[in-house]
Amino acid sequence: RRHSEDPRPSGHMVLLTQAAVLLAACVAGSTTRRRLTSSYVRPAASEFIDPAKILANTACEAPPCSGQVHVTLGGAWDEAFVSYASASADTPSQVVYGHAPDALDSLATGTRVSYSQLMYFEDYILHPPTGLPAATEEELLGIEDTTEWANGTASWNDPQGTVSMGMRSYKNPQAYYQSPVLHHVTLSGLQPGQNVHYRIPNDDRVHRFRMPPASVLPDTPLTVGLVADLGQTAASNASIHFLLAEAPDVVLLAGDLSYADGFYRRWDSFGHLFEPLSSRVPVLTCGGNHEVGSSEQWLSYNARWRMPAEGSGSTDNTYWSKEIGAMHVIALNSYADTKAGSLQYDWLERALSRVDRARTPWLVVMMHAPFYCSNTGHVEETRLMRMDLERLLYSAGVDLVLNGHVHAYERTLSVYNFTLDECAPTYLTVGDGGNREGVYTPWAEPQPAWSLYRESSFGAAMLKVLNSTHAHYEWKRHSCQGSDDPTNINFNKSCESIAQGGLDNGQLEGSDEEMFVKPKACPNRWRSGSDPWPAPPQDATLDDNPSLPADGSYEGGAEAPSEEEEDAGDSDDSDDDKHKHQHAESTAMNAVLTVVYESPEKTAALLGLLLVLLFVSVLSNLMQFHAFCKLRRKVGVRGVTLGSTRNRYGNLEAAAAVESGAMMAAADTGTMMMPRYSSPQHDKHAATLTERAPAGVPRGVGQRTGTAVGYRAESEGTLTDY
Repeated sequence: RRHSEDPRPSGHMVLLTQAAVLLAACVAGSTTRRRLTSSYVRPAASEFIDPAKILANTACEAPPCSGQVHVTLGGAWDEAFVSYASASADTPSQVVYGHAPDALDSLATGTRVSYSQLMYFEDYILHPPTGLPAATEEELLGIEDTTEWANGTASWNDPQGTVSMGMRSYKNPQAYYQSPVLHHVTLSGLQPGQNVHYRIPNDDRVHRFRMPPASVLPDTPLTVGLVADLGQTAASNASIHFLLAEAPDVVLLAGDLSYADGFYRRWDSFGHLFEPLSSRVPVLTCGGNHEVGSSEQWLSYNARWRMPAEGSGSTDNTYWSKEIGAMHVIALNSYADTKAGSLQYDWLERALSRVDRARTPWLVVMMHAPFYCSNTGHVEETRLMRMDLERLLYSAGVDLVLNGHVHAYERTLSVYNFTLDECAPTYLTVGDGGNREGVYTPWAEPQPAWSLYRESSFGAAMLKVLNSTHAHYEWKRHSCQGSDDPTNINFNKSCESIAQGGLDNGQLEGSDEEMFVKPKACPNRWRSGSDPWPAPPQDATLDDNPSLPADGSYEGGAEAPSEEEEDAGDSDDSDDDKHKHQHAESTAMNAVLTVVYESPEKTAALLGLLLVLLFVSVLSNLMQFHAFCKLRRKVGVRGVTLGSTRNRYGNLEAAAAVESGAMMAAADTGTMMMPRYSSPQHDKHAATLTERAPAGVPRGVGQRTGTAVGYRAESEGTLTDY
């Protein structure tokens, strides 16, 4: 015990402080690589998805019932598109809707379409790396074999027990897929934040979705789900239900939806699998290679997924723009012409000129194939597109670029022309939605300076736009490739993927979190449509990737270093490593600033631990104070040190400035004080809990009056002692 007036904090307060910092660091995570291995853990039976047996809606009076319901935002701010499928052309294209399940007093009518298309077989139908087969060999042979009826005709085909891959013969009428009737209905007169209840024909269910907040209120929070390359496996289902549990205002799906790949009935099974999310949350998409390749040619995608193209001046459903709350989203087509003078390029210039930062301070571009990715899969497929558009996106001040295509997760730093630049966009590759083709490994080594976090697994992400300057982002893994189960999917939380003959050589943390802050020093990031276009940095070319060999060859990444090599490398950091370490340290602070505002579960855990530590600290200090009082009566000590502050009367007075939703506590009484969330432009606030000795009370005996004093702090973190 200390008997002097030592101003240093007591051991208990040091313990409290260290525990709070440690907990914040645990919440935030880190970007340091560590190897995690585990045995396979079997998921619940409901997580096993057989694409051929995904159940359709059965809640109706006249089966087969209408289903495959999904909602998309319309071209106007008060519009939403409702799409669904029916087996009969007699089913009307109409939706009844209203503000409550028993008040569906509005009626909207729409359009309908159906199509037929020649099927295409590929080996993944029978032998997917992950998930279960979409069909059996017998089913495919039954489509190919025409010997029962085509003897003597040009349609004769005897496969002789062997399934051939590729396009089916146009001469075989059994090889054509017939779609259901696809309905699209526009609901209008909707209000921002409104819960919309609706019902479609021949479906007894009443569905519900919520309109996102208005763009005229840019400081209104907006929650956005991010996913790509989804497919129809157990991992796909985990991504769908992860997003559903987060209850976002909208979901952005950056291409590769169903992985039908020419076996078109998989578009229908995907519609049923996706319906629990897509009927409740507006989903906006862009097309990927699996919507155009394998004979798809955009036909199924355009017939089923109607985007707000017309309302944004686009003549093509595969590229569009839309204001969503504080965010302006522009979707591009990675598989259409992008050179200057092309239809897409000219439309993009017009779309960027309409961005109004006063309404939508955040500018997000979504396209399927990434400009920046350090995985050895799909290396630089977008080189021409990047050369055509990167300058334009930089000058327009794009904040974030959302991608898929590469079946892995990666987040970059702000990068332009393979050079770090705080005014450039951050690229998010979320191609880890869970499709049957599995994850891509290995990652190129060494990790480029612009690549911050990368991992080959399955997961999804959430972006929470807090206001015009701050957005909280978090990606989470839910499973990996590699298990003894026929699905080859591992749902152990500490899993690591086994693919292409090796282990994932990514960072393997299982989560990635960041607070994005718009830099005020970058005029392009605040540019509106009528403002001049800031020039990008001077660059000789946009086709030089320093990560690639000069001779154009690319054989993938090196073998992952051993633990000894990693430990040796930790002691000698390069400038890039130091930059990443500084970023990791800032992540802990981001967690402290956002945990209270963002996550009730994390807040509860944090409060619980802090309250326990506070109780222990207060109890110890009370015992210490009691011992001091006894000592005072014996030796006449006039000054007493209590906790981390002191005064002549045994009383405690402490104050702290609070900013951006941080949480502080008055440790002397065990009282937890939760200041309101404050954005950076708001005044700082402070709260003081004061104990005073009333008149006539002997010195050394502090009594509480319960007085709470609030005042404006003149400087951040002020500590007042009396």
